[in-house]
Amino acid sequence: SSGINAEYGGTKRPEKLPCTYFTGIADRFEDLVLRADAIPTVAFLDACSAVPKLLLTVGGKAVLPLSIDISNNLQKLKTKQNLHPRKSDTLQAMVHLEIS
Repeated sequence: SSGINAEYGGTKRPEKLPCTYFTGIADRFEDLVLRADAIPTVAFLDACSAVPKLLLTVGGKAVLPLSIDISNNLQKLKTKQNLHPRKSDTLQAMVHLEIS
């Protein structure tokens, strides 16, 4: 075996990882591939989607309002990206679209 695990975007990781919250996350920040030094919007938002659940996992009900707020903001950004997919394909392009 080459040590490459396709489940993790082809990055080199051990074949068998202990089962934790983090090993169950499909979209990871470390797997983002920059395009011309820009961050792809969809991949970034997908990676961000694990944050609210992580907060609830470690902070419980105490962080519920924060988790909900982050989830709502992510949904707003996804909606904006879906309205103008070509003009907001990177986070930088999305910001430029917003301020123009």
